[in-house]
Amino acid sequence: MGAASAYLRELGKPRLDSTELDRFLSCIAAESEKDERQAALDHLLRIVDLTPDQVIHIAASAPVRGAVGLQLAISRYARSKEFEAAQQSAPNEATWKKVLLSLGAILPPC
Repeated sequence: MGAASAYLRELGKPRLDSTELDRFLSCIAAESEKDERQAALDHLLRIVDLTPDQVIHIAASAPVRGAVGLQLAISRYARSKEFEAAQQSAPNEATWKKVLLSLGAILPPC
């Protein structure tokens, strides 16, 4: 288990504030192994309920912009949230569509 995943386990919260998210991204950037960075982001996406703004912030971070696997993971997360909102006819469906458009502008094409 890497430092980023350990940090999430220590927090033990379903939501992160901006300071906690930035600390997590710092931990990911410090991971030496690509697989550890991927595992940490996957862990975050499984256990934390992210807001649309947090998803955009993560996508714009250096560790995510520098790794195709991380880009794909955050894009899949946003698509699944948009699909989930559409299935529930949730009012935030349009917000998640905007997030997907923003990710297209932030992330380089894979």
